Amino acid sequence: MEFEFKKDICGFDFVKIGEAYLAQEPLQAKGISNNYKLALKLIDNKLLKAEQSTYLVYEDDKLIYAGYYSGSFKKRWLREQNNTFYFWHSDNIDNYCNKALIEQNTNITVWLSISPYATTSDGKNVNISKLIEDEVIMTHKPELNKVGIDLQNNKKNTLTVQKILSEMP
Repeated sequence: MEFEFKKDICGFDFVKIGEAYLAQEPLQAKGISNNYKLALKLIDNKLLKAEQSTYLVYEDDKLIYAGYYSGSFKKRWLREQNNTFYFWHSDNIDNYCNKALIEQNTNITVWLSISPYATTSDGKNVNISKLIEDEVIMTHKPELNKVGIDLQNNKKNTLTVQKILSEMP
């Protein structure tokens, strides 16, 4: 596996960091069914330490999920067992990816934003992973995302706190 860059997601650069596959043994974890076999082959294990970022999940060339995490990529996404990194997220993504891998023999990949930062007027770098996630969801409407799809409509029907405060007596 080699690094691939995808520069056309809402103006932010992403890199493919791994491909999903079905592990031989299911993950043994509290509260997890014996069918949990979705695993991730990383391009490089150094990516386990990737700081807060936006992630994208693709089925072949179709964006199916966008999100962000705080902490490290390993802490949010992966559980390790017998040198296998299980791709740990949620039932809807797990079920969808399992079906895609088994029934359609598709390629499931995970991508991370390369530089999820904006610079403030005083020169500080601020991580904007949540903003990137929101922009990707509003623009591309990935089919597995449930949260964030109505952000554009919410903006039309709500006011900023600053606006509300300015109108208060």
